Amino acid sequence: MISNKKILFAAIFLLLILFFINYQKKTKNSELEIVKDPIFLIEENSIDNITIEFLTGETLYFEKKDNIWSITDPVIMKADNQTFNNICESIRNLTFSKKVKLQKGNIEDFGFEFPMLSIDFSVNGKNHKLKLGDNTFNGSEMFALADSTEEIYVINGGFINKFKKDVRDYKDKVISSFKEEHIKNFIFETENITLTAQKPTSEVIYTVEKNNEKIQYQKERAEEILEYFKNLRVEQWDSLGVVDLDNYGLENPEYKVSIDLKDSKYSFSIGKRGNSAYIIKDGEYNVAKINPYFEHSVENLEIKKEKE
Repeated sequence: MISNKKILFAAIFLLLILFFINYQKKTKNSELEIVKDPIFLIEENSIDNITIEFLTGETLYFEKKDNIWSITDPVIMKADNQTFNNICESIRNLTFSKKVKLQKGNIEDFGFEFPMLSIDFSVNGKNHKLKLGDNTFNGSEMFALADSTEEIYVINGGFINKFKKDVRDYKDKVISSFKEEHIKNFIFETENITLTAQKPTSEVIYTVEKNNEKIQYQKERAEEILEYFKNLRVEQWDSLGVVDLDNYGLENPEYKVSIDLKDSKYSFSIGKRGNSAYIIKDGEYNVAKINPYFEHSVENLEIKKEKE
């Protein structure tokens, strides 16, 4: 009697043969050209809108005006320029290792009847389309269809990972960004420590209080705290819209920050849950996760008096 293990091995071997035959079918009657050239000839910073459609039917819309990217659907909000500059460069620099000239035009064999991802974008009013189909036999590459339906490209399979389904991955990640010369008043507060920074002249003036009394402090640590908030980007947005603030330690936040600049003013709170830190701007309900590496500077801000 044939053992179950032998039957299993035989089934796996048969599946591998069928997979290989299917892959051979995809390239049969096609002329294969091995190259390493860009698919699109696009100038830098020339893409002005992008539509991303996933296999599930979910679709995201983005557009650029005055070099600022925005999400226009399913929500309307400022997008993260750094993320979109990277996406645009990925499209502009997308190369192919092989090019298949179809003889019969049977694009369904390459996974384009139901593509994994479709990307529509325009460059100076000219529309372009990129469809991502099945993976190739080695699994590290995939088939792509660009504009023309007469040629199939083989591209790096990692390209698809640059496009996320969740709109939170595209929201503007900048919480605060300012220069020292624009500071009117910067206030950082903990439960019992208040750090204030002002720049009335060419030098930033710091004041540190503990329980409403001035204390001696390490200036380097104060500078590190200010530097952190001068260019603060979130790691990821956790929740967009109304949330239970207590889930993020924001009902009673550990830190509060107020930034008064020459041309703007805003404030936010930072809460903790375990080792994770979360931030929310006052008046908003969008919560993001941040790296709280400023805490080391806070812990060492005060100059402790040596015990006698």
